[in-house]
Amino acid sequence: MWRVSRKGDCERSWGTPLVHNDGTRTQVVANGWPFIVSYDLNTGKELWRLRGGGDNPIPTPFIADGLIVVTNAHGGKAPLFAIRPSANGDISLPENSTSNDAIVWSAPNGGTYISTPVVYGGYIYLANHNGLLRCFDFKTGRKMFEERLGLDATCSASLVAADGKIYCPAEEGVVYVLKAGPTLEVLSKNQMGEPCLATPAISQGVLYFRTTQSLLAIG
Repeated sequence: MWRVSRKGDCERSWGTPLVHNDGTRTQVVANGWPFIVSYDLNTGKELWRLRGGGDNPIPTPFIADGLIVVTNAHGGKAPLFAIRPSANGDISLPENSTSNDAIVWSAPNGGTYISTPVVYGGYIYLANHNGLLRCFDFKTGRKMFEERLGLDATCSASLVAADGKIYCPAEEGVVYVLKAGPTLEVLSKNQMGEPCLATPAISQGVLYFRTTQSLLAIG
């Protein structure tokens, strides 16, 4: 139907694009560096662009509470953005600015490198490859906490949430279960017996975890 060159807009991108219909238009948001770009689904026309920061974008953009969430990291920068779907044109932020008409709030060094964050109960949770876990108030962008799960916690899988809990798998084969809320409270550390790099799935009250060797269903 259409094909759009991203030469000059994006040198690297690993994240899956987001397709979002807000009732007015349908857009395709592609994480990238140096620019995050949104395209009209029907025509491929560029709707908006945002100069990112992380030079190796991996997390997938997603929608939460009516806002588009994009993050990336690496190369010394790790921005996190909460963007209005009605954005148009170049919405890049000037130096030392964290919001504008299109960006509700941003955290210049609040993002993640590999793992896609999760929004749950009014907060956004982000797990980093170095075991650092961050939480922000999703409405205001206020940081609630920034703490390490452990020196041996390497988080590549994306976070999932259910039943008042945040589930955070680590490459070392441990699934951290966190109590949802503005403070870090680790409810349990579950040894899976094998490295865990894949994002868990949740369906009908069952948690599914894929390790390097096994698939586990946990009620």
